[in-house]
Amino acid sequence: MSSERRFWHRFFSSVALVSCCLGGIAQAKTLVELSATAKKTTVFLTVEYVDHLTNTVKRQTGSGVIISENGDVLTASHVVKVWQAQTDEEKQDHRIVGRIGDIHASRSFDMMTKDVPDNPDIALLQFFDQTDPYPTANVCFIQRPATGSTLTAFGFPDHGNFTPATGSFSNAGGDGGLWQVGVPLTEGMSGGPVYDPEGNVVGLVKGAIDFNANVGFVVPVAWSRGVLQARAGVDQKCLTQAAQPQIPANSEVNQTCNEVLFSDMSVSPPRFEKRTICQ
Repeated sequence: MSSERRFWHRFFSSVALVSCCLGGIAQAKTLVELSATAKKTTVFLTVEYVDHLTNTVKRQTGSGVIISENGDVLTASHVVKVWQAQTDEEKQDHRIVGRIGDIHASRSFDMMTKDVPDNPDIALLQFFDQTDPYPTANVCFIQRPATGSTLTAFGFPDHGNFTPATGSFSNAGGDGGLWQVGVPLTEGMSGGPVYDPEGNVVGLVKGAIDFNANVGFVVPVAWSRGVLQARAGVDQKCLTQAAQPQIPANSEVNQTCNEVLFSDMSVSPPRFEKRTICQ
């Protein structure tokens, strides 16, 4: 075999080997692919409740994500806490309703709360209807993404329809380790899933700084371990075997922290509170 033929033989053999090895590794999805995947499992939530201060019936909206074939749905606790605070009789009259992928979906599902802890800001709901198995998102527990890596949130902003919002991970300098992200999050997206490029749900939308639409906060979905530990059929199903970045013990030492105004986007008008963020 000539030297030139040996070169091309080795070249194509190497290409075949690389293709083989990459076959089991999840590849980054385009936004179109990611949106199509997320739409099947992202839930539009309508929460009806009695405001005990004004004695009137109100509604607020949020988002969630289906994580088991049994219809378990993760969302943010603050989306449903007002409903949870009602009496049993009020809960019978005023419901949490979910629609999958579209606010105008012809089929709606009554929902129950399974676990609504004070901390972290993650709640577990479930569809009452157990007739058929539900499509599920791939939940992946990670400590934190690499700084600058792409994240995409999905939800139903400003009472609008299913929408993606893409940006990047900044740091884990939010209160208690919340992820600070450069993603344009708006009212109505609270509780919605946050995906990595491979199609894993790695977080849930927490909220945003009111005066800066491109600074938001995400609750790591890994914080749901306590909520999910007793649920059958709920497991993390990471679509990538990539190693997670290591965080040096002194990684926060040189950060600059500031107090900012934070908006709770699940209600209208939004509620505001002061929070600390670090850069």
